Amino acid sequence: MVKNLFFKSDKSPKNIQIKKDIITHFISTGNDTISELSKILDLSVPTITKFISELMDQGLIGEFGKVHTPGGRHPIVYGLNPTSAYFVGVDMTRHHLHIALMDFTGNIVEKQLGISYTYENTPESLDQL
Repeated sequence: MVKNLFFKSDKSPKNIQIKKDIITHFISTGNDTISELSKILDLSVPTITKFISELMDQGLIGEFGKVHTPGGRHPIVYGLNPTSAYFVGVDMTRHHLHIALMDFTGNIVEKQLGISYTYENTPESLDQL
């Protein structure tokens, strides 16, 4: 899933794990508020706020509006920044390639199916790929 590549500046394994838990939550359930994250991850609001701020500084998390509540301050909704990371999936058969590009939230950005390609175990075939 999320590799330590995103968290090179962190020295504490506990901090890295909390950030991974936040990102995993956003992947599995979508956008949420700091107070909801605090309840779900069983961490204090200031702790979640600190890590959300760090993830925003890294560009992994973004703000997505406010929740309208009957009274008081309207909490901000946070979630994954779709353009902060991309994933490439490739399905190779003997005579065709299927390639898809997904953003950080799992939406397919681009896909190409049925690209002509003949697989051979040669350096030229690898170069063509």
